[in-house]
Amino acid sequence: DLPLAEDSSIFLLLKEVMDYAAISDNAGLFTVIADRSIQLALQKGRSKELMLILIIRASSLTRDLSKLKIAIKYASAAEILSEVFQKENKALCAEVRLRAMSVFSL
Repeated sequence: DLPLAEDSSIFLLLKEVMDYAAISDNAGLFTVIADRSIQLALQKGRSKELMLILIIRASSLTRDLSKLKIAIKYASAAEILSEVFQKENKALCAEVRLRAMSVFSL
């Protein structure tokens, strides 16, 4: 169980770069940011931005059905994080859970 990140600004920055990569259709950058975010979480702890990064990555992986198992793992991790941040931001956590359910339903 990872502790909460003391400073989540790096995850906020990574999420913004990931959003840019998605908009600009830069799959390589998108993947690198998702993977680096997980590495940072292991070092710095978890954050609500990490939850978003995980669910965005899970959703992107569903385009390739051969990657569905890994997409489900990302969605599961995001859903678990949504329980941690439920009191802080109910709407955001509900959105994450809804997106996770869409991954699970494939």
